[in-house]
Amino acid sequence: MNSRRNSYEEVFERNERMLEVLQSQESEEVKKAILQQHINNTFMLPMFADIPTPPPPTGEIIDKRFIVFIPTNGCPFDVYLRIIGPRGSTVKSIQRTTGCKVVLYRESPEMVRVHIYTMDYENVADWRIGEVKKQIRELIKIPLDGQDTIKKLQLAELAVQNGTFKNRLVMPSMRSNNSRFVSSTSQASQSNDQVPTSNMRRLSFQ
Repeated sequence: MNSRRNSYEEVFERNERMLEVLQSQESEEVKKAILQQHINNTFMLPMFADIPTPPPPTGEIIDKRFIVFIPTNGCPFDVYLRIIGPRGSTVKSIQRTTGCKVVLYRESPEMVRVHIYTMDYENVADWRIGEVKKQIRELIKIPLDGQDTIKKLQLAELAVQNGTFKNRLVMPSMRSNNSRFVSSTSQASQSNDQVPTSNMRRLSFQ
């Protein structure tokens, strides 16, 4: 309990220092870059902390696509929005760390469909898609101890982006409301990146 309290105190202090730095800057571009760097350093989700190295390439370069179906019944959070993240930051991190393009769709109220695209040597493409699936599994895993670290980090990140982190990071606990995240990038992809699914491999997370 004390360690969690200390970690929140550290984050709060970092936010205070970051505010001072932002107030000293006049350029909006510089402010934006400082804020993004602060978010990346402070609210990185655990599965993005270590980026593994792809295997040595073998085979031909291929364009590979894969579909994952995720049942959402019984989840205490919105699976679609949890993978998207605050302003699309989580799905962008998945893409950045795996080298894949990832597009989400609401298949139905009980199902989320994830399209994964990559182009690389055959074994590397398989590895990249496997990394995406691994990260998604970690994201949607329901914490057994009730301590939803991913939700807390995403809420804190969204609060910093909105400039309202002071009341969001008050110790000892964070607000428990269901925050609605929006990803303009993902929404645009839904209209522009529809692809036929007949030749794609499919996987359903149970």
